[in-house]
Amino acid sequence: MQIYKKINLPTVLTLLFAIVLTSIWFDQKYILATAEEGMPFYDSLRTFTLYKSLWLDIGFGFADPFFTPRLILYGFAAVLQNIGLSNWFIQAIVFFILLITPLLAVPKLMQTLFPEKEKLYGYVAALFYLFNLYTLTQIFERFIYPLMFLWSYLPLFLLFWITWMEKKKIKYLCFLIISSFLYADVFGLTSSFIILSTVAVSYVFYKIIFEKEKVKTFVYGLGGFFVWGLFQLWWLLPIWSLRNGVYTGFFSGSNALASLKEVSQYFPTTQIIFLKQGYFFW
Repeated sequence: MQIYKKINLPTVLTLLFAIVLTSIWFDQKYILATAEEGMPFYDSLRTFTLYKSLWLDIGFGFADPFFTPRLILYGFAAVLQNIGLSNWFIQAIVFFILLITPLLAVPKLMQTLFPEKEKLYGYVAALFYLFNLYTLTQIFERFIYPLMFLWSYLPLFLLFWITWMEKKKIKYLCFLIISSFLYADVFGLTSSFIILSTVAVSYVFYKIIFEKEKVKTFVYGLGGFFVWGLFQLWWLLPIWSLRNGVYTGFFSGSNALASLKEVSQYFPTTQIIFLKQGYFFW
């Protein structure tokens, strides 16, 4: 009887729900691929070998630091392939992790932010986080792994950061740092680092405005952010070292503005309000 009492029924149901969703996607035992990602899980050992160096041995070869944060994911997949798992099953495991992370983290985050609310609201929020139109189109339809990892990791990042700021216990900062390695694929887009940093700093300023111990809050916020940032140098430094590379010409302000203008035509205000992109639906 003691064993049954310790079972968390909502957690078990959430795990089963994520398994069912993953099984639906991979019921035919095919790997999924679209957009710019190609098929990195088709041969994970080759993918890891190809991207483990800053110099990519493709064509005449070129330096690309943006695959460095993704080595942990590719290395994990390579290990699974090495022990005999099929490529579609490896990708299914990755997708299960992407799904289960926010499904478990969002309820905890809601409970942390709104402790007076019933736990049911947290699970409703988790379902909305998974099934809203923005997620379905801009995350899974776009099928860019760093974006999917950002979507998956953001609630967990917020949970650890807020808990660190509230309880000020070093173990929560350690959880934050460890998770940043486990979900390092998110930094395949440097904009993800900016987003996470902005969220973290915004919460610190929120605490400073509404908390009485403003200096203490600032010190813990600055210290936590600095320590977390130090552990991101393993992928930031390669990008900085190649800042004058040939590819950097594509990241000029004028090109960014031109891209913004081009993309904005697909995001009128009405579609942004409803979290959807028109041409995905009609």
